[in-house]
Amino acid sequence: MEEPLIKNRWSNLIQIMFISLIAALFAFVLLRLLSELTLLYFSYDLNIQAALHLKSVHFLTKSASPDWTRDSIITIFLSRPFMNLILALIGMIIYAFVRRKSQAFHFFLIWLIIFALGNAFGTFAENGIFKTGTYEVTTLMNFGSIMMLVVVMISFYFLYLSGVGMGRLIMLSMPDEFLKNKRIRFSYYLMAYLVPWLLTFLFIFTQSDFASRMTYLFGLIILIPVLWTHHSEEGLQLEPLPPLMWIDVVSSIFYFIGIYLMYTMLATGIRLT
Repeated sequence: MEEPLIKNRWSNLIQIMFISLIAALFAFVLLRLLSELTLLYFSYDLNIQAALHLKSVHFLTKSASPDWTRDSIITIFLSRPFMNLILALIGMIIYAFVRRKSQAFHFFLIWLIIFALGNAFGTFAENGIFKTGTYEVTTLMNFGSIMMLVVVMISFYFLYLSGVGMGRLIMLSMPDEFLKNKRIRFSYYLMAYLVPWLLTFLFIFTQSDFASRMTYLFGLIILIPVLWTHHSEEGLQLEPLPPLMWIDVVSSIFYFIGIYLMYTMLATGIRLT
């Protein structure tokens, strides 16, 4: 009797992994497009010529140009992480107010929040370590080496705090059938989150620059605390996730179409003139 249950459970996990993977790719590409368009808009507004390509935003205005004023540097390089923070907050609000969620919509919101927080705090960490992007902002503010180290450490700390919160949310939303013991819980976490995270990274590896890859890897810190987070019957309780339904298939098709369209936009390139 136990063997059929195990086979059925793993079959269910594979389906969940597929739904989660499509949702993760859709959330990642959507965030990439929105955050880069935000940077592109502020660049255009501040007379800095830039073009959005698949891997990154390429600034056409030379660094020696007088158009690169103090205000333009601060606004442009801070626009992307702050946009990600706003999108993470929007994702949290939607998750809190929409009580009944399909699994596909649940995974989309979870990945949206994870990637947005990872992009926001991971950008500060990556830029501080490799002296790019927001590092230019800190130099304008006369931050010394010690202060820069503090900024990087604070960024990692906020990534960890985000992971603590997301770990709690993941445990609260975990289906009851996977809460029986630690081994079953880890199997669900592995297939629903770790494997899709890794496959998403492999998908974007050749489609992103070094800074984006490092920022994505730093975002793994958000997924780590769930490993020692325990499910509690006390305190906040969420509406249990329904089983996989036809709406999850329809949503996955919608996500796939969205991925294709946004990927095509990025591959073609965007420039505001």
